[in-house]
Amino acid sequence: MLAEKITIRQLFLGNANAYVVISGDEAAIIDGGLGCRPQRFVEALSIGVNMAEVRYIVVTHAHYDHVGSIRALKQKFPDAVIVAHQIEAANLREGASPVPRGTMWFSRPVSWLGCRLFHNCIRFAGFAVDLEIGDSLECPLGGSELEFFHTPGHTSGSLCVRVGREAVFVGDSIFHVLPGCFFPPFADQPELIVASWQRIAETGVRMIYPGHGRPISLKKFVAGNGRFNQPTR
Repeated sequence: MLAEKITIRQLFLGNANAYVVISGDEAAIIDGGLGCRPQRFVEALSIGVNMAEVRYIVVTHAHYDHVGSIRALKQKFPDAVIVAHQIEAANLREGASPVPRGTMWFSRPVSWLGCRLFHNCIRFAGFAVDLEIGDSLECPLGGSELEFFHTPGHTSGSLCVRVGREAVFVGDSIFHVLPGCFFPPFADQPELIVASWQRIAETGVRMIYPGHGRPISLKKFVAGNGRFNQPTR
């Protein structure tokens, strides 16, 4: 099967990115951003005078700023398959958004406060996962191929999505808010981040699309400032 040209549309929703990926007449939505804004996704699904059919709604991990529109999108597109890692399924069903540990000097007190004061404020309306991923799974999208694969670190059930040889959507496994700073400021298993980065690098795609910050080429991430080093503790 020859890969079709894909269209990627980035939505900035609250403090996080969400994405619409279109291949042919089919689309995948990746993450739901902060807040419930399904109309933003509907607008991004347009292909000329038509609208792409939503085949997958992917959740990279169960944090409140990445799931805001998911429940409403499932109601609007009931045939779409909600995809997440099997470890995240219970939190998504229960609407739980665990606060991960801080990995840097400025994020440690934020994590401490979040665990003690704000854990009830960041809950969300739960929803069921239709397709639970283990280590990896390949699925078609229009004329392209998606690969869902496990990248623990930020959360134990973090999930990335590769689209052909063009792009990989990494959730919070990689941050790109500040130049040359890619390590997540929050992570449940920071010791696993670098191994997950290696798996992302092995996809050989052209571009990386993070949950926070700007897209970056894989070449620049690997060879430039994105050295596979953990932050100074």
